[in-house]
Amino acid sequence: MADDTAKKTTKKAKETKTEAKKEEKKVVKKATKSKKTKEVIKEKASQTEVKEAKKEASTPKENTKAKTAKVTSMEDLLAKASNVLVVPKKGETVNGTITHKDSKSLRLDIGAKTEGLVVDKEYDFAIDYIEDLKVGDKTEAVVVSTDNDRGLILMSLKGSANEAKWDFFKNALDNEEILDAKGIEVNKGGLIVLVNGIRGFVPASQFGRAYVGKLKELKGKTF
Repeated sequence: MADDTAKKTTKKAKETKTEAKKEEKKVVKKATKSKKTKEVIKEKASQTEVKEAKKEASTPKENTKAKTAKVTSMEDLLAKASNVLVVPKKGETVNGTITHKDSKSLRLDIGAKTEGLVVDKEYDFAIDYIEDLKVGDKTEAVVVSTDNDRGLILMSLKGSANEAKWDFFKNALDNEEILDAKGIEVNKGGLIVLVNGIRGFVPASQFGRAYVGKLKELKGKTF
């Protein structure tokens, strides 16, 4: 009886010992696996760092500078593209700044590839208006031609001149000013005159008795 109990106790102790060894092996195996995983991760990280280092070492600094310069160059080009000079079309009204003025011509900076030029009959028509302009002043002008033998864009100041002339008459009317008129043509009803470059008409009844039948005497004269 005692021997059987001892045998059972010994057997149980062996089984317990065996189970303990199995558990120990599992723990060791798990730890080994974890260690290997860490080593693999570490190795991969190390390989990545080496690759990055080689890549950086193989890229010359000059190339980096060139790339930066290229980017800067593109930015400059885009900035310039926003300020492209456009050639105005015939009949278009543009704003210009006077860059030159003499007794026969007027030049305007109109933001195009070349300057605008007011000359010949266009200059003569607006001469009264031009007399009050100076270099640096701004004015509106109409494109007459974009192609001429002078390499400039021909402009007209008729619109601005006429507007200025009407302002002249409006101010004269508001201030009740007396204006000088030049007789240029006589008709049945009175006398056609020229005032500040604008044709006007004075009825015969406005001259009084002194000029009855004598309007022709005022032709070519200023009064």
